[in-house]
Amino acid sequence: MADSKRNSQDDPNPRDWSTSLLLNIGRGLALFLAAFSLLNVIGELFHPGFDASGWWLDTRSVPSFVSRTLILVFAGLMFEFTRRPESSRFLNRVQKMAVAGVLVVAVRDAWVFHSLISQGAITTQFPLPLSIIVALLLLTIFGALHIRVRGRRTSARGKAMIFAATVGCTVTFPMLQIHCFGWTDYRRPANVAVVFECKVYASGNLSAALSDRVRSACELYHQELVGHLVMSRGPGQGNIHETDAMRDFAVSLGIPPSRILTDRSGLSTDETVAKTVPLFREHGFERVLAVSHFFHLPRIKLTYHRAGVDDFTVPARQQFQLPNEGFMLVRETVALWFYYARPLTGL
Repeated sequence: MADSKRNSQDDPNPRDWSTSLLLNIGRGLALFLAAFSLLNVIGELFHPGFDASGWWLDTRSVPSFVSRTLILVFAGLMFEFTRRPESSRFLNRVQKMAVAGVLVVAVRDAWVFHSLISQGAITTQFPLPLSIIVALLLLTIFGALHIRVRGRRTSARGKAMIFAATVGCTVTFPMLQIHCFGWTDYRRPANVAVVFECKVYASGNLSAALSDRVRSACELYHQELVGHLVMSRGPGQGNIHETDAMRDFAVSLGIPPSRILTDRSGLSTDETVAKTVPLFREHGFERVLAVSHFFHLPRIKLTYHRAGVDDFTVPARQQFQLPNEGFMLVRETVALWFYYARPLTGL
């Protein structure tokens, strides 16, 4: 009898599984968005350029101070909802207004995305913008805010739901970013296209993945979108430097050697960005296209952004699906969070 009474007090609605599920998943999603938003604002204070709020919400149309203040308010309201869903009617209304406001921005972002596609300004093989996913998350939170809770503690099952929703969002968010952003082709007139590193065999032959990247960059040159190409790679295992192998392949595709620059120490995304930024300044390159496979592009965008370069990404046109693509997706999911948080860890 005592256990039955305790369960009825612990769960918001123990007889209605769907209501409990909506409430606690909504609280878990709110916790993720609040934590990510707060981390962006705090990180920007200590490391200018850290803020990656644009991953889920485009607020470039308002001054940065206003944007960060509003994001902080939103984060605080979502933390409070996660901590205590039995808020006063006034606070509940304010929380709903905040979610509704962000929802409007997300829907606007989705409309802009599809407008750019219809105008031919961008193309994509994954026509679902991340802002649509964000809008669905916000709708879930908004629905959870409609559930009234009075004087009941969150049960162990409810806490498990909140935890699962937060962890699930943490794992799927970068994967969605990889697909929604990575498959979108932002090619446009620029000064230079950078081909990011991939494997060159000891024989000097390019791997299929690297061939796709170099071929895609050469396509940009032939379309007269760029005037120069930068090949970035390290010394390799054979007698020929990998950037020389990349350059030779580009020349075989009709690129004049004088239009090809090399970064001969690009053994990682970090090193390529660090070495190419001075190269851009030396040659007066102001607009940059970055060419790599779709799963790599969000990390490239983040790294160039923090280096002060507003690059535009172009996914390599793949002739064949990579046999290890699944592994690369998992790897990039982890790497994207690592690169994002690294300024705070000092690694």
